[in-house]
Amino acid sequence: MASPPFSSGTLAANGNLDLSLATSGQFAKRVVGQVTGTFGGGTVAVSVSSDGGTTFTAAMDSSGAQITFTVADLKQVVAFGFGPFSHARFALSGAAGPSLTIKAFLGD
Repeated sequence: MASPPFSSGTLAANGNLDLSLATSGQFAKRVVGQVTGTFGGGTVAVSVSSDGGTTFTAAMDSSGAQITFTVADLKQVVAFGFGPFSHARFALSGAAGPSLTIKAFLGD
């Protein structure tokens, strides 16, 4: 079985990392985000876009809370009421000296 397609990038300061999830016009109904590295006391909040990366909406879990990372973890983002997704944004704030690697895996 082939590995699922993914996009990846790094964050070394507070700010946004936008990852394109659309490949050959495909959109994902499910995204799995993986964040590893040193957080420097910061928080990574996840948002998703279903319009080509123009507008982002906070990615929520099944309880209605925004999906965030404060330690290395792997979390699933599902299209609850909207989507499918074309882009994911990982926004780091409150960090001092972070060094993060972020991957977003596609699913259907």
